Formats: sequence, structure tokens, C-alpha cells
Amino acid sequence: MAKLKLQKLQASTLLEVIVAMVIILIVFVMAAQIYANVVRSSPSAEQQYLRATAENYFQSSLEEKEQDSAVLPDSTKIEKKTEPYAGYADVFLCTVTFSRNGKNIGTYHRIIQKDKEDAHE
Repeated sequence: MAKLKLQKLQASTLLEVIVAMVIILIVFVMAAQIYANVVRSSPSAEQQYLRATAENYFQSSLEEKEQDSAVLPDSTKIEKKTEPYAGYADVFLCTVTFSRNGKNIGTYHRIIQKDKEDAHE
């Protein structure tokens, strides 16, 4: 029968394990805070949808200069208002406001200059 060699077992002490766990916990808490800040600051899907819808209204705002109103399928009311800007004949301020259940959920403004070809017509 072979002889067993007895060696002293090397292991970490309890203090070393606790210190390692504290360091890991601190890194985890910092990562969770960074993740929460990123999620909070990023625009939601609804905000992106409203911004894209507002861009569509800005594109068509020069053809229709009067105030316009519409309702989206999700009960969101859209109000578009185009008015001359600061006394200029070819510059307009277009405002698109989104509201749901009487509560304003987004307002977008854009200053738009009318093309010179459109001004002569």
C-alpha cells in the first residue's frame, strides 16, 4: 500500500473572505447605481414615439399654417400650432403638444424657415 503524504492544507482566513466579500459588494452597489442612472436618463419608448410624431407634424407644418388637432389610437390628443416668429414673414414657430386625460405629456417646439421657392407662390 502506498504511503499517504501528509501536507498542511493552505486556506484563507475568515477575515480575508469577509474583506473580499465587502470589496465585491462595494463594486456591485456602484454598478447598480450606474445602471439605475442610465435607465432613468434614457428616453422611454413613448417619448421616442412622441418625438417622431412631432417630427412628422413639423414636416407638414408649412403647408398647413392653422392650428390643428388630432387624436392617436391610444387616446393621446395632439395639438399643433404654427404662428409667425418674431415678426419675420418667412420664419414660423411650430409647437406640437401631446396630452392624455387632460395631462400634458410632451411639448415640442421648432423654428422653421419657409423655403424661398415657397415664399413666391
